[in-house]
Amino acid sequence: MNKMYVYRNATVEYLFKNIEIKYSNYNDLNIAEDDMDILILYMLPYTYSANELLNAIDDFRKKVEYISSKYKERNIYAITLENYYYENFIVGDDAVNNAINEYNHFLYSKKNIKVIDISNFYKENKDVFDLKYYYVYDAIINPKLSEVFENFIVNRIKLLTKPRKKCLVLDLDNTLWGGILGEDGISELKISGTYPGNCFNGFQKLVLELKKQGIILCICSKNNYEDVIDCFNKRDDLILSLEDFTILKINWNNKKDEIMNISKELNIGLDSIVFIDDNPREREIVNSLGEVTVLDFPESPYLLCDFFEKKFRKYFSAYLITDEDKNKSIQYINKIKNDKLRKEYQSDEDYIKQLEIKIICEEMNEYNIDRIEQLINKSNQFNLTTKRYLKKDLLNMNNSIIYSIRVIDKFGDLGITGISIVDIDNNSAYITSFLLSCRILGRKIENEFLKIIINEMYKRNISTIIAEYIPTKKNMQVCDFYSNNGFKIIESNNKHTLYNYKISNKISYNSNYSVEVKNGR
Repeated sequence: MNKMYVYRNATVEYLFKNIEIKYSNYNDLNIAEDDMDILILYMLPYTYSANELLNAIDDFRKKVEYISSKYKERNIYAITLENYYYENFIVGDDAVNNAINEYNHFLYSKKNIKVIDISNFYKENKDVFDLKYYYVYDAIINPKLSEVFENFIVNRIKLLTKPRKKCLVLDLDNTLWGGILGEDGISELKISGTYPGNCFNGFQKLVLELKKQGIILCICSKNNYEDVIDCFNKRDDLILSLEDFTILKINWNNKKDEIMNISKELNIGLDSIVFIDDNPREREIVNSLGEVTVLDFPESPYLLCDFFEKKFRKYFSAYLITDEDKNKSIQYINKIKNDKLRKEYQSDEDYIKQLEIKIICEEMNEYNIDRIEQLINKSNQFNLTTKRYLKKDLLNMNNSIIYSIRVIDKFGDLGITGISIVDIDNNSAYITSFLLSCRILGRKIENEFLKIIINEMYKRNISTIIAEYIPTKKNMQVCDFYSNNGFKIIESNNKHTLYNYKISNKISYNSNYSVEVKNGR
């Protein structure tokens, strides 16, 4: 976590012991140092006057507006307001609560601010506000909770910045429904209605929300395949349908092996998978994979939703959901269709021709920057340098051109799936990042993307391109990428390999691809 500069209106120093922090003066807008992230920690003052509270909220809003415009290229985090004590003497006057709600909505509307909902902290802790400590220490947050508060803020910031998991793999019996299909029969499964069926019904609704937000759902169940298909077709009270699942592993095979197969078929790492199963032995076996996140299971059905909602927030939270995220399940289903199509053709060329691939290249702009940031920070396998950048870093690359590619084939739009960052220095260009999403690998799109970069540099009268490969545990498959595309090694050691490419003319694209460069030269 980066160093933090806190804008505040009250005493908060006692809340932070383990973070490198500097503080503004009360209600002041002192300038933060260049290398610090920003935390806006405004809290309602303790007063019985509605006008004082309304004026304070209005003042907070003005200050946030200034901070938001002042630090456009920083990470800014803001705490929501919470009415922790105030009740109006006039019951019908709800102006303060309305103003709090409007302020919080205003925070969420600021694109360059990541919002931390403080209401969760109040829900999870008792006596957050204590008058004794307020009058003695001017403390709005109970000092007894200082360590808890600091952990809450640190964990929320981690949730807002770390990549989320991609795939949820579910067991069926006593997990997605109550009962055992092979023993109880379809009609006796507890799926809806009264307890405990209503608990499993609620859990399915929770899982469905993840799917809507782009999480890939898969089934891994020891059952007869035909029985499960029959159950989904006959039980109309199931919230989830078979179409909501990208991969079905319904058989009597070892679940550890099947989850490895899921990883391979989706072309995602095991560390991107979360597994849920009520059986502790199955969890132990899958847990031996090491990288899969295996969740515990609550003892009683009534705990299902509360237990897993907290787990899902930990592993699947994202601050922004892009269009690519929302369409993730469709995109992976299309990938599987692509894989099946691949098996029908003996040569890569015939297979690629059938896909009718279109590659659209576009420079970074306000519409694609969020997806570019996301892809840069989670791509590992086809990533030549694995350098990570936040939005603020991307916006500061004044001497760089940041390219993205959108890929469309006969099965649908795969979204923005490739990024390259090229630094320009006189007659030379340096490819500092070159990466593709794992879901488009195997179609040689990377070669055409590199041709686009070369041709764009040719139009800019660039004579030499320098490129770099930095090895990691996950990107060994791309170690020869530049060599295979005509680049010459100029330096190589165990830390990196440097290449150069002399540009003499424009390169023709493979006729099996349709290539469009929207804002190129």
